[in-house]
Amino acid sequence: MKLNGLIAICAALCIIYPCMTQANNKVPDSSLLWADRLLLQTHPPFGADGSMRIDAESAENAFNAIINKYGPNGRVLVGLGKSQQLLGKHDKAVSSFEKADRLSPGNTAIRYKLQCARELAEVTKSAIAKLPKQHTILQTAEYPIPGHNKQWLVLSAIKSDGTWPDYSSVKLTLFSAAPNNLRTVWQSENLGFPHSKGEDNFNDVRLYVFDMNGDGISEAVVPQIIIGASWTPTHLDVFEWQNGRMTSVLGVSSDEPPEVRSLSRDGRYQVINIHAIGYSICHAAQPRWQNVYDYKDGNYQLATGDYPYIIRMLQRDILRELDNNPKDFELLEYLGITYQMQKRLKVAERTFTRAEKLCKNELRQETDPGLRTRLAWKQNDIQHRIYKVRKKLY
Repeated sequence: MKLNGLIAICAALCIIYPCMTQANNKVPDSSLLWADRLLLQTHPPFGADGSMRIDAESAENAFNAIINKYGPNGRVLVGLGKSQQLLGKHDKAVSSFEKADRLSPGNTAIRYKLQCARELAEVTKSAIAKLPKQHTILQTAEYPIPGHNKQWLVLSAIKSDGTWPDYSSVKLTLFSAAPNNLRTVWQSENLGFPHSKGEDNFNDVRLYVFDMNGDGISEAVVPQIIIGASWTPTHLDVFEWQNGRMTSVLGVSSDEPPEVRSLSRDGRYQVINIHAIGYSICHAAQPRWQNVYDYKDGNYQLATGDYPYIIRMLQRDILRELDNNPKDFELLEYLGITYQMQKRLKVAERTFTRAEKLCKNELRQETDPGLRTRLAWKQNDIQHRIYKVRKKLY
């Protein structure tokens, strides 16, 4: 009797195990690489190549497509769970990790991911009651602080139309203690562009938690993107735990999603924001000016001058466009800034002087009140730059 039972169990295993192995191995490597690459694009460091949330949605769709075509697979389900966590779908992420755990019993890495997913889902459910009225949770992440109990960051907003967050209502909240007994430690003011009133659609709001400056304490990085047909203006907020409280260490806007990457490749990350320059040329032809922000003395400070190769790249782009638009005063102004960063003060003075003269001519000919105001402001700005250079020269 016992022998028959043992034979039956072995026979069942002979049937089940190959099925499990098949389910975990029959997905083509090319499909896995495609989906994994989409998921990788959602992780920092990130560049100015589009919306991070759209990458997460693309990754989720890719993993689902693979499962629909080839059946359940442990590695694919783990990728699906990670994508769902990035999108704030914590209950679905738990389900994906549970399926992966059943397909790969004994895999400690998957079991750990499942445990973390369950904890995040529990925190999300507990946090909703402690957020401002009508707020919906967009994303939850653990925020480790050395020497403290577990901390959790919750990104939330009002979803005015039921789909996209009201861009003017995004908040970040830090919670402490056990998931079922959360305590509010800190809550930000409304994030994003101060002028936004929630009328902009296709908003992409994301939360990253990673150590940007190499000091062993993670930063909370919140890029907020407005996606249009040919534009993606972005505001980036960075917060860090300092002296017992969350502190803003950077808030910067950009015409395109900013880059967050290690320029010196030493593990410390810089932020590069981007805006188009040039007064009289079309948007497509405008050179993209880059400001580099580096972490110094407790916050992120403008440090473009510390990266000579970026200055040379900016000079090259501006000079190329000046060949076609020699009377564009704004291009000349920014060219002067690059010379100023290189300590070529006499060249900078001559360039600023030419820019100021051309700006004055534009102002003299302009009749539109709004444009006249902008030109007058630009002229004053260039005159101030001339003053600062001459003060160092003479």
